Amino acid sequence: MPLSISGVAAADAPNDNGRALVVSWETESLEPDFGAYVVYVDRSPITDARLASLPPATEEVDRTVRQVLVSTENDAVNVYVAVVARDVNNNRSALIDGSTAGPVRSEDNLAPEPVTNARASDAPSDDGRFLSVEWTASDDETIVEYAVYVSRTPLRSSRDTASREPAAVVSNGKIAVGEPMGANVPTAQDRTDWHVAVVATDGGGNRSELSANSIAGPVQSVANIARSSATLVVTAGFDATSSVTVPAGIARSGMRVDILRAEGSEDEQLVIEANATLAESNIDGSAEETLAGTARLFSTDEALFTSPVTVTIGFPPLESRELAQDVRLFRLNTRARPAKWELVSGIQRVDTQQGVVSAETRVLGVFRVARLQLPRRLDNVVLFPNPFQPERHGILTFRNLTRESTVELFTLDGRRVRRLQDIASGVATWDGRSDTGE
Repeated sequence: MPLSISGVAAADAPNDNGRALVVSWETESLEPDFGAYVVYVDRSPITDARLASLPPATEEVDRTVRQVLVSTENDAVNVYVAVVARDVNNNRSALIDGSTAGPVRSEDNLAPEPVTNARASDAPSDDGRFLSVEWTASDDETIVEYAVYVSRTPLRSSRDTASREPAAVVSNGKIAVGEPMGANVPTAQDRTDWHVAVVATDGGGNRSELSANSIAGPVQSVANIARSSATLVVTAGFDATSSVTVPAGIARSGMRVDILRAEGSEDEQLVIEANATLAESNIDGSAEETLAGTARLFSTDEALFTSPVTVTIGFPPLESRELAQDVRLFRLNTRARPAKWELVSGIQRVDTQQGVVSAETRVLGVFRVARLQLPRRLDNVVLFPNPFQPERHGILTFRNLTRESTVELFTLDGRRVRRLQDIASGVATWDGRSDTGE
């Protein structure tokens, strides 16, 4: 029988996610027929009589090794450890006072990695005072829940969340790694800037630190449902410069209007398609680095407004005021193949000081800001519908006009009917009437 092992000690494995102990001993077996050191772990004190029914936690065949890492079933639970020497004939050394250790606990003492891809926006289709917060599910199996914090001041480190109550707590359910998780969290007031942070907590109570990817904001909650026929103004919670104004008389109680990021929407792929053919839409691609992120999805339950509503989108500063004067609103034509951007018809208002552009429309959808680059020649002008019947079609539209071009319409016998001038957008429309209104 091998000599007994002595000097056995056990401690929690440091800087890990738990369920592991470091077991060591002082005795080195010098038996010529040495087989292995055998380590046992159990919730009850271990005796020679119990060894026969206990499965080994681990075995070490190198006689010079006197420290191993063993697994436990659960953290924060007292366990006992025993180490014996086994020879090649499976004879075990007897347990003595120094052959056992415990009670000891394994602990999870390593905080989860910071939450990634945290995003916050106004919760859509509601009466306000809620934000929609999303983040990416972690592959850390020790995480048990995520806490979402909301504050009027920036949240930059764990100190900023330590004394706060979370606005929402989300259990780490069966979400695939890399898939989005989320929660709708309440705010105390609409149209006020809020900052959001998401913190992961593991089974040991360790909380993740904040990083640039685990915070979001400022963002605002807004009401997206009209409760009267008064003028309705809806502002994007993630961008206070983006809004839609529905005039009184057009708005109705219960009408829904949402402004969402185009990224992540069902039209995201179509936006990518349209951005790949900017020149065909008379868009200056040299300004894309600045303006590509201005796409917004304006969503409503109204297929067609009875009168125009006003869409406004802000844009980042451009290199010069001259460049800013040429920015316009474009709407995504989702029926075109491939999808393309089309200049919003009518008069557009560009405020270069505030950095916003507005246009009237009767149909919502995906809009963006882009720099209009009109043709220098008139050989690509298109007009539709053609043939045009005023009583049936209402409006005849000319596109791809040069800057400040003039359109004159004549009868077949050469009599001028209408003169359209001061065209700055490359688009002109005719309602079928003459200059005298006939």
